[in-house]
Amino acid sequence: MSDKTKVRFDFIDSVRGIAACLVMLQHSMEVGRIETADKNHFALTFLNFGETGVLAFFFVSGFVIPFSLERWCDVKHFWISRACRIYPLYLFIYFVSMVINRSAHALSASGHLVNFVGHLFFLQEYVRQPDFVPGSWTLSLEAVWYVAFTGLFVRALNRKDGPIIIGAIALSLFAATLSLVHVARIPMGRVGFLDACVVGLLCLRREQGEMSQKRFLLGVFSLLLVIGFNLAVGFLWRPGSSSIAPSFQCVILSWTLGVAVFFVPFLTRTSAAWSHASLTFLGKISYSIYLLHPVMLYLFSRSHFTGFVFVIIVFASTILLSILTYRYIEKPGIAYAHAFKRRKPAQT
Repeated sequence: MSDKTKVRFDFIDSVRGIAACLVMLQHSMEVGRIETADKNHFALTFLNFGETGVLAFFFVSGFVIPFSLERWCDVKHFWISRACRIYPLYLFIYFVSMVINRSAHALSASGHLVNFVGHLFFLQEYVRQPDFVPGSWTLSLEAVWYVAFTGLFVRALNRKDGPIIIGAIALSLFAATLSLVHVARIPMGRVGFLDACVVGLLCLRREQGEMSQKRFLLGVFSLLLVIGFNLAVGFLWRPGSSSIAPSFQCVILSWTLGVAVFFVPFLTRTSAAWSHASLTFLGKISYSIYLLHPVMLYLFSRSHFTGFVFVIIVFASTILLSILTYRYIEKPGIAYAHAFKRRKPAQT
């Protein structure tokens, strides 16, 4: 692996680590009652760190998933590696949650089966099943990106950046139009997250030297502009009826910070700061942090700890346990995927 590739992944790991900590910070503040249920509280009117972190994750997915598939040029291996990367920890968290969550005990045998199948395909939200892996809705969106980019790769369209940009913009505006004319209320935030994947793809193409700076800036600016428009549709002109929906100001500020969380490291990716051991290590265990911290929140919510003490306890316990889950659950899955790829030439 070249130094250039190493620097690129140091930058990606750093963004992942920061994003995971931002999501955990937001949820810890809410459960620890630093944030209140009042409609004027900070995360609904000014800034939501969870939204910021999730957006940064989708930029990263837009960068990493195309790199991974194109690096191996093997669709079968790509999907095996994704499954080995995602499912071991995901299923571990699912079964732990089933044990500790009292609402899971009320399910019938058939209910458990339906719930498990729903979780297996990240569809529990859409088939109205109790969700025992909080935050997994992002995995269902990422699966859409996996499928979309795989389709582009199979059709040899994955490097046609112009049509990809135009297609993403067209689909986004179509979704916005459906919402504006009251045909259907599309979750425009989720559309924006998928557009963020395309932005991440353009960053990869720029890093690979396949896009000029002018074309890159035009593409990124166009997509960010469309994302902003879609957020206005979803949170200003056609907001939901929920009393806990964030304000448009909050969404814009949160997403703007998310853009900065990704693009500051990307634009300074040759800096040694992004190779710092603490940042890259947090990036390696970021998936564990993301899936494990809701479990810790559930357990510590029954304690007497509140405020910043609660946040510190959740951070410390989640990171310590994430080190273990990464080592004993995530790494074996990753190693299996790599071993599968190494075995393949000998079998052909």
